[in-house]
Amino acid sequence: MHTTNTEKRSGEMFINSQHGLRDGFTPKKILAATKQMGETLFLVEYFDTDELDLAPKQEVFDRAPLIVLQFFEKYIPASVNPA
Repeated sequence: MHTTNTEKRSGEMFINSQHGLRDGFTPKKILAATKQMGETLFLVEYFDTDELDLAPKQEVFDRAPLIVLQFFEKYIPASVNPA
C-alpha cells in the first residue's frame, strides 16, 4: 500500500514510500517485510513520527543494521543442529 497523504486522521498511521529515510527520520522498528518487483522492502516505524515507510532493505541496513538484525532474529528462526 502506498500513499503520499500527510494529513493526520485520528487513529491512523500512514505508509509513505521511501520518505522516512530520505527525510532523516531514525528507524525505530521493522514491522514487516515484503517483496515487490524482486526487491525486498521493510515496513519501518520511525521515532518522532506516526508515519510508516516502505524502505528498501539495503537502505535500512545501511542506516540501522541493528534494527534489521533484530527483525531477522525475531521472525526467522535460527537453524540449530543437535549435537
